[in-house]
Amino acid sequence: MSTRAYIAKIDDNGRATVIYSHSDGYLDYVGKVLANYYTDPAKVDALLALGNISMLGVTPVDDPRMWDSYEYEETPEGFCVKCRTYKGRGDKDEDATVYPSYDELVADTGKGQDYNYVYKNGVWYYDSFRWPDFDKGPLKRVPK
Repeated sequence: MSTRAYIAKIDDNGRATVIYSHSDGYLDYVGKVLANYYTDPAKVDALLALGNISMLGVTPVDDPRMWDSYEYEETPEGFCVKCRTYKGRGDKDEDATVYPSYDELVADTGKGQDYNYVYKNGVWYYDSFRWPDFDKGPLKRVPK
């Protein structure tokens, strides 16, 4: 079973642009990759431009070869170097979704996400819908 996550960026008008990430959405993988490798707003935008992903990599580059083989380049920490996108597999309608607000993003549980990661004002935050981290209180800062 996968740990699913939404990865979002809140713009100056409060809109949330979001992609779905299917695998390893927990804090020790997606959380750490975002907090340590996606600190530049332009890099976050490049990630969101890829659309929905199966696996997050430390660079916002699609590697469609990963669908043919589950062998892929890793960082010394064990993170994928490149992303595996659904568009790379040839799927349609996998672009980022824009919500009018973060609250509307939270209300959408269509992918059954376990975590929401939110980039706002240069900082990554998260909330969790998964035990034992379940906490629908205020967003928490993602630890590095």
